[in-house]
Amino acid sequence: MWATSKKTASFRNNLVFLGLVALAMVVLAAIVAYQHALRLIDLGKQVAHTYEVLAELEATESQIRDVETAQRGYVVIHEDFLGPYRESLQKIAARVHHLADLTIDSPSQKENVSQLLSELQKELAFAETVMAARSSGKINLALEITEASRGNEFTDKIRDRVHDMRVEERHLLTLRTGSLNDNSTQMIMTVALLGLISLGLLLLLIVSANMYLAERSRIEGMSTAQYDVARAIAESHDINTTIARVLSTICENLAWDAGACWKVNNEIGLLECTASWCADNARKEKLFSN
Repeated sequence: MWATSKKTASFRNNLVFLGLVALAMVVLAAIVAYQHALRLIDLGKQVAHTYEVLAELEATESQIRDVETAQRGYVVIHEDFLGPYRESLQKIAARVHHLADLTIDSPSQKENVSQLLSELQKELAFAETVMAARSSGKINLALEITEASRGNEFTDKIRDRVHDMRVEERHLLTLRTGSLNDNSTQMIMTVALLGLISLGLLLLLIVSANMYLAERSRIEGMSTAQYDVARAIAESHDINTTIARVLSTICENLAWDAGACWKVNNEIGLLECTASWCADNARKEKLFSN
């Protein structure tokens, strides 16, 4: 019994260990999933930020065209385009400053924005010169300057700078999108692997628990059988009755289907059944008829 108790205790300790390992794997999977989720959220924000910068670059380039259009319209038609021209100047200044805020964490883009502002100031200074000439009544001078396209040099530099910024942002978008996809795949594979390991440990835990319960039930049955056998021996006065009670007690407590007691018949030199027990009486005759 001492050895059996020791075996049961060892079994129980193994169950506890498996349970703790399975719990640790589940916790680890949750931690890994949480960390990857944070990383994915951060990458998603970076991708969204890159799209925002690209959209702002498109809007800035469009606003530059609006300034040019309003300038030419003011030179040719005069007052009708003065309002749109002033409005376009305000909008483009706001957009460039917004670009500066969006790209403040990128040294290369900060340099691009700085040069963009410098070129934009030159372009706006040129536009103001044309507007001043037109406002003072020097329409021929304003038309001459406009037709000569002296502002194209500034405008082309602005567009080139915007193009450079767009190329860099698209490169960043490719890198960030790739990183987002890679991290998504890595998270799925890692969590799936840890989940499978956890599931395997849980299944092993269930099987081990069933084995433990079966072993515990067997041990309890043996303990009960020992007690009942001792009581049957103490209460019985006839050997045959005692054997029959002991046999039935052992079979019932240990969940045996049948049992028999055999002894040697020295007269005939064979074994003979002195007592038998069977859960199914119909089978008893077939088993022990001979």
